[in-house]
Amino acid sequence: MSIYKIGNYDIRLIQNVLLEILLEIDRVCKIYGIRYTLCYGTLLGAVRHKGFIPWDDDLDIAMLRPEYDKFTKVCQGAFKKTFLLVDASTEEAYPYDFAKVVKEKTVYLERGAEYKNIHKGIYVDIFPLDNVKQSTIKIQHYVFSFFRRARWYAIDKAAMPKDVWKASRTRDVAWFTAPLAILGNRRLHKILEIIMRVYSRRETELVYKICHPSMSPPYKREWFEKTIDLEFEGYRFPCCAGYEIFLRNTYGNYLEYPPKEWQKPSHDIVEVYIPVD
Repeated sequence: MSIYKIGNYDIRLIQNVLLEILLEIDRVCKIYGIRYTLCYGTLLGAVRHKGFIPWDDDLDIAMLRPEYDKFTKVCQGAFKKTFLLVDASTEEAYPYDFAKVVKEKTVYLERGAEYKNIHKGIYVDIFPLDNVKQSTIKIQHYVFSFFRRARWYAIDKAAMPKDVWKASRTRDVAWFTAPLAILGNRRLHKILEIIMRVYSRRETELVYKICHPSMSPPYKREWFEKTIDLEFEGYRFPCCAGYEIFLRNTYGNYLEYPPKEWQKPSHDIVEVYIPVD
């Protein structure tokens, strides 16, 4: 048991499902020789807690783009029946540019997704790391974010009832990309794929999570080209060999706990359901 709750659920129950999904991903990756790493808060949890950060409500893994492409191709038929890969190729209204692995029959509904016609179960994020160059990454980031706003505008406007749409944040902050919404979700996703893969034919020194950009600096490829196994919730999972410098660049003094007021789940979840087996 933990002191953290999401809805009426102890966060530990959600973490147990996330671990189930990770074990299935790990099983498939081992069968097909796909290299991945625990990443972001999950990697930090492995290093600092040997498991989940106690208040963490998600699980992230990352793959270099070639490994990610292989993963999305093979895993559709490789997962056990209770697990499902979802991305823009499987769902018409999928709003992200990275894949998720979902456990079916669960519900994990984030505020803002109530009207989207997508799977809403408990999920693990799978982030591709794309080739980038220091001289152009800011431009790439800006252009990607611009078209992504247009995509969210197109999806939300099509999905939301008119009265909800009028009060929506998407409508307020993305009005200047609205004309591009006429291209539709599928075309906009293809444009975003081109932006993410602009350096796919050259092996750059740097890689980055263009699919979900933030203000953190890009990563050195060499940090991710090899992995080492670290303990996580009583199991051992691959983590990027350069995890120490990655965590330091991303979180600063990563071994130090954040202020108490920051120790809380990060997602705005409005509904949770975990079936009893």
